[in-house]
Amino acid sequence: MDKHPDQVQAGPITGIYQKLKNDLRNIGFVLEWRGTAPALQFNMPDDCNATSSKKWDNLGAIQYQGDDDAEEKPPGLLVIKFYRANLPNEKWLKELEALKDNPYRQDKIGGPAVDEKSLHIQFVFVDYDEKTLVFISSLMKLLESLLICNGQ
Repeated sequence: MDKHPDQVQAGPITGIYQKLKNDLRNIGFVLEWRGTAPALQFNMPDDCNATSSKKWDNLGAIQYQGDDDAEEKPPGLLVIKFYRANLPNEKWLKELEALKDNPYRQDKIGGPAVDEKSLHIQFVFVDYDEKTLVFISSLMKLLESLLICNGQ
């Protein structure tokens, strides 16, 4: 069984993982580890977007990527990805797709930065610096504005 992502030590990107995890939880997303890759799935609470007919099964994930043997060499990348097919509505897709003019957007590792045929809209981080923190902060504000729950 793979390590829980909380147990991975990967230098600066471990701080990014912690920030993304805490920020998503603070906004109200439900976080879950499924015992597989060092990835934490995130989903919306049951009371969110009740008007949608979609069943939430992995809105997205925070995932370490890199060397397959993390014991020998820690992962070198941290990804936050959103599964296009599981986005609640067109507004989510439009708003996330609009985040394409930044150095973090990489829908496929080793592929074109923006690829609308990819299963994911994803952002890749390798450095824990001020620019990264500013981008993460703006992404969290966007997600918070998109997350509409009953009673909010």
